[in-house]
Amino acid sequence: MEELKRLIEFEDDCIYLEVSIEVKCKLFNFKEWRGIDIDKYLEKLELQIYIEDKVYRTKLDRIFIHQIGSRIDWTRVLNENELCDDYSGCDTTNSIKEIYENLEKLVIKEDWVKNFESLVERIFIHAALQSKNLVIIYYTENAENWIYGIVSKFFKPTNQLEFRNEFIKICNSDNSNRIDTSRSKIKYHETLNIVEEIFYFNKMFSRDFALGCCLTYGKNNGYGSYSISWVRVILGKEKLQLTKFIKDIRYNWRNNPRFVNGVNQDLKSFVETVVKEGISHQIFLEKIIEMNKISIESKAKFFHHFHKILDRIKVANSSKERVVKWWTLNFQEDPLALTNWAIIQSLLFIGTKEKAVPKTMQSLLRLAGTRFFELGYESFINTYQIDEIEYKVSYKYYVDNCL
Repeated sequence: MEELKRLIEFEDDCIYLEVSIEVKCKLFNFKEWRGIDIDKYLEKLELQIYIEDKVYRTKLDRIFIHQIGSRIDWTRVLNENELCDDYSGCDTTNSIKEIYENLEKLVIKEDWVKNFESLVERIFIHAALQSKNLVIIYYTENAENWIYGIVSKFFKPTNQLEFRNEFIKICNSDNSNRIDTSRSKIKYHETLNIVEEIFYFNKMFSRDFALGCCLTYGKNNGYGSYSISWVRVILGKEKLQLTKFIKDIRYNWRNNPRFVNGVNQDLKSFVETVVKEGISHQIFLEKIIEMNKISIESKAKFFHHFHKILDRIKVANSSKERVVKWWTLNFQEDPLALTNWAIIQSLLFIGTKEKAVPKTMQSLLRLAGTRFFELGYESFINTYQIDEIEYKVSYKYYVDNCL
């Protein structure tokens, strides 16, 4: 709970500043454009915004780029450096991906630094003049002012602890005691700068699996949202966590919920949807676990299946041998030895807890174990070709927060 309290205390100390029309911007740490990854390049830059007699600093991270980029009409700015006529929002740019693509086009132009500084200045000035609707949220650190977020004057901050209490209250409103808070796990992700808490639902347990929801607490910066993702843990020989569903079911509930007389119909609807989906997941899990426990006709056919599954995963043969060895040590004399259930647990164990296997290879084994669990043998074999489950190098690395 300390992680959540620290976030609340930090945001309580943040200051809200309505932007005046006197705005100047200066970009620092830039180098000649060399065709490097645009988002990595921009994140190393610092923008200083001068308003009256104060300086406000920011890194050009995804939050700032999104909050600035979404206020630009890019169809015109790349040619004429113009802004939206209506500050309330531009329909031309709907995603962070589109914003980065447009920034890349801007950065490779001549005099892009000067143009970018001018562009940001005009965004602030335009907002101040046209609608007086731009507010900077900032905090002070080592006598420097750092921007935390950019919002409108209608933005209402939310208390995360109040949200948590309402969430639990609504979950347990019918005396079902769905959530046992003594078993929840809260953690702070330093890299992502978010606070998460995993709640396990009491009535969503069996001897084979545990199901819970991972609640990401929103941040009062106009960007972070409250969201839910599902956590599934296999309770077999070991506690082994699955990856996300093939059709990733994720509910986002954007800032900002407003509590009226202690009751929030939006929040109630949100929680009810989460619980309903949890029950649906439970039924789904119970069904496929029973199907995966059906014995395969013979040992020869079992190992034929086992090796065809391993062939779909592009990892070192030594890692595949570890999967088979773990099955031998833990399932050879087990009544469930010749079942998909045994193969699934072998893949998940090596993909989760075998330190000798590189993390990238572990993630592939865990992914394969999850997909095999969900699809079954025939669908898995038909979905993936030999060596198709592989690690593809990309400069964008997204962390699965709930794993």
